[in-house]
Amino acid sequence: MSHGVKWSSSSSCAEPRIAPGERWKHRLRTRSLSALVGRLPELWLRYRRRRRERERDSVGFVRYLQIILGCDSLWTSGGPFPEYSEKQHDPGAKMKMVRLACVLVLLLSALGLSGACSGSPTATAGAPHAAGVLSLDTRMWDTLSEPEGFPLSNNAAGHLVFEFPATGSINYLINVKPPTVISGTIVVSLRISTTGPVVFNYMMEPSNTCPTPATVRPLIWAHGNSPHEFDRWWSNPTSWLLTAGSGTLIVPLSPEKWSSVYGRLGNASAAARAGFTNALRNVSSLGLTFGGGCFFGHGVNVRGGSAQFVLTNYQIQ
Repeated sequence: MSHGVKWSSSSSCAEPRIAPGERWKHRLRTRSLSALVGRLPELWLRYRRRRRERERDSVGFVRYLQIILGCDSLWTSGGPFPEYSEKQHDPGAKMKMVRLACVLVLLLSALGLSGACSGSPTATAGAPHAAGVLSLDTRMWDTLSEPEGFPLSNNAAGHLVFEFPATGSINYLINVKPPTVISGTIVVSLRISTTGPVVFNYMMEPSNTCPTPATVRPLIWAHGNSPHEFDRWWSNPTSWLLTAGSGTLIVPLSPEKWSSVYGRLGNASAAARAGFTNALRNVSSLGLTFGGGCFFGHGVNVRGGSAQFVLTNYQIQ
């Protein structure tokens, strides 16, 4: 099941995927430093739009400006972009403008406006948490849902909270800054509260004809959230039935406890075992998926009442 996700690689400080044309468009071919300052609101909106469109850059806004301007290679031979001399009659003057712009960006970075390595929280943001425990700060989490832009919040205890939708669906809830290499056991604690005679509906498509009730279960996603068969793994059979209550899921990171996109357990073959082992060494997202019937992650909504989901802990131990 592919969702068209275009996030960056699993590296904790991966660069955003900025097309060459976009880079060139913003390289101040005929603009002064003051023009850059005047365009900061526009560039900020572009940066935010990229994140909303699921090209989630693992860098902050200041770093985004540095990449667009080519600041990293500014003082290397040939300047930030070799094609400059071919496209400009006065590359020296334009290069000075770009240098000044990069100096401004570096000053912003020195003032602490760039974040640790992303537009998400810095390494010290939010309450400290033990090694192996994923932060529940909403800025560290994303969703796949219909429609997109699913609202998440933190309650007074710092837990991650959302309301199940009455229309559309919530499919994936994923942490976008997990450890790259994991081993041991995944432990997930959650709580669901309901109001009224709630039915958790998973019948989103005619092909979903299986009678299995709606559940939530842990997910491992690897290699930059790749759509390949052995890059997504679901805990199987361990899951939580979507009904009012609270509990903890404990799933060893052993191949026989996880199944792939096509339902193959991690110990089903040499290829599956190798794929599972490789995924654990190249994690890009960890989280949960919601589904029922024939599919673990094709989404759910509620009918006949309302329901709230609270994630109280997600850790690798």
